[in-house]
Amino acid sequence: MDVVYFNGPVQNGDFSFAKSPGKAVGIRIAEALNRQLGLVPVPHLWNTVTLAGDVRHRGAADRDTVGREQREARALAAKYAPGPVPGSGLLTDTGPAVVSLALEMIQGLLADGTLAVREIAVRLCVRCGHMTGTGAAERCRSCGNHVTRRAHRALLVFDRAEHRPVLERGDFHGAGARTPVHLLNVAHNVPRRLVLSRTRDHGICLAPLGLEGMVLDPRAGLHIAVLAAAAERAAVQPVMTVTENAAAHVAAYGAPFRWHGTARLRYALHGRVPYDAAANARLYEVHRAEAVRELFTGWYLPLCAARERSGVSAARLPGLLKFLRRVYLARPATPRGEVLAELRHRAAVGDMSWVMDARALACALADRESGIGPTGSEERSTLMNRTDWQFVKERTADPDGGTVHVSADGERYRRTGGEALRAEAAFQQMIAGLDYPVSRVLECGETSDGAFFVVEESLGGQSLHETALACLDGGRELADTVVDQLAEVSARLLYAQAAHPVDAATDALRQWVEQAGWTHNVFAENPDFDTPRTHAALDRALEQLGGVPMVWGHLDYGLPNVLPAGVIDWQHHGVVPLGYDVAPALEVIPFKGGAKGYAATPAQRERYLAGLDSAARAAGADPVSPHLGALLLVKALFFLALMRPADPAGADKQQQRQQKWQYRRHLFLKGLEQYERTGNVDTALFPTLDAFAVGQGPADRP
Repeated sequence: MDVVYFNGPVQNGDFSFAKSPGKAVGIRIAEALNRQLGLVPVPHLWNTVTLAGDVRHRGAADRDTVGREQREARALAAKYAPGPVPGSGLLTDTGPAVVSLALEMIQGLLADGTLAVREIAVRLCVRCGHMTGTGAAERCRSCGNHVTRRAHRALLVFDRAEHRPVLERGDFHGAGARTPVHLLNVAHNVPRRLVLSRTRDHGICLAPLGLEGMVLDPRAGLHIAVLAAAAERAAVQPVMTVTENAAAHVAAYGAPFRWHGTARLRYALHGRVPYDAAANARLYEVHRAEAVRELFTGWYLPLCAARERSGVSAARLPGLLKFLRRVYLARPATPRGEVLAELRHRAAVGDMSWVMDARALACALADRESGIGPTGSEERSTLMNRTDWQFVKERTADPDGGTVHVSADGERYRRTGGEALRAEAAFQQMIAGLDYPVSRVLECGETSDGAFFVVEESLGGQSLHETALACLDGGRELADTVVDQLAEVSARLLYAQAAHPVDAATDALRQWVEQAGWTHNVFAENPDFDTPRTHAALDRALEQLGGVPMVWGHLDYGLPNVLPAGVIDWQHHGVVPLGYDVAPALEVIPFKGGAKGYAATPAQRERYLAGLDSAARAAGADPVSPHLGALLLVKALFFLALMRPADPAGADKQQQRQQKWQYRRHLFLKGLEQYERTGNVDTALFPTLDAFAVGQGPADRP
């Protein structure tokens, strides 16, 4: 892949695209040009490292229950309301891939002398410790205090005087466009020493470099976010859409971060769009152009802003609208091959003159309509309607019903359902931005009958549970290849969870026990277990887990929901202690009573847990295996939930359920006894269901 356009990360301020469409111009330009180049959609990039965000979070009434990452994620989702977050996902300047790349690049730049860590005289706020600058005393913008003190701090700096100019003509992408001489002059006159570390509550932490309490300057971080997104798509020519004012503000700070390997980041300048004037309904009535209104505002005007980099004036709107309408009415049914090839070349090199070329614009409209409706709004599910879907199964777990289909090539899945699926898809999009190993949502929306649908990439043809059954060779031992695949996915999930802890409420652990253990149901169906003894064991487990970070979790993690490339079925998500998802994954197999058909050996379980502990240490967290007993005690409750039959004396099926309920009760008691005695739970000592049935007597029944 060569040229790919990305939006310059948008600052996560107090606005929505519905009310402030001008904020989305860079995003719309990138989307339109990538679509013109035949590329798959790229994530929308966001800047969340802001002083305003720090102040907003500190002043929030729910700051003790809602963490910063969660607050930013909610604010980003609200930007797109009333619609969903884009199927291509979101990437913030604190995403795991961005953080990892930033530290890698900084260490390399320190090694070659481009960057340095130097002791510098600074001013610190006497109230909050915020660094207000390196020069004269200024009011603290973090807390508003006017009193500062002098101090010396180690800072990450870029001494640009020792290196080439921070901005050159070659840093701009745009064939035939004039050289922005004024921007080169602005960049030339920035201070010769640029400080790249800041005091912030949120950002790319520089503590691994010895700079405690400091984060990377967000003006540098947004360049790295683009490079990280480009690396995921193997793009060697990432192009960042940006206004001239924004470029003047960030270019010098991004100078050390425009190259990584063979990839070179360039800027595509664009102007602003007068959306207030463009919203005037009279404009479309006068020119009989209501049919192209959405096409004009959402697609054509942003492209015009990429051509007219000083901005589209309101006076130009009638002429541009008339031109678009005339070309739209004369557009061909299908684009001509040679014209389309020329158009794509011009889009690739940044030659935006084509937006005023009637022949090229007509070709672009025809090409666009191969996947987009004539008014410019997406048809319901481009992928939904244009893919050869094959039925897989009904979605019985969704209270609103629904189905699962797979594309003929096996590359995509389509699910339909109701509000539960909508919530799951939104959560999945959020954690995809946190680098969780989940399927990327390609498209979502509503079908013509009002059902919600989601189209997502395939993570593999078989779950690890299905692979485990297929690998059995007359015995019950789990194949090592399955354990290794599980370990790989689990380590990825654990690392992403550890990198994004949730600032949860003080009672979050107890809420997790209630949600994950289904305690309300379990104690209602088994009142003889709602005892001081059980609660004492749970209190001991909570005390043991007291220092463990809380993270976004799956709550039903196991071989049936793990595929070679990631994890599916996130409908039961919630906040969990780190390790709850992955650590018990092999230990819970015996709760199925031998019905799984396979079992993990002691050596496999030990190797798996050792791998997780290594992954936790690599993420800067404590090992998870010491907490396995506490986690399994809650799992024992989970497997007892919703098990009691409505009529114990009913037909054969009910009698089987009665026996299975008794069996799960027995396993909970065995687990409870083990945990009381040793602080651990060894599920390998659990009997199978058949062995339990043979030995079951009246004393086993409640």
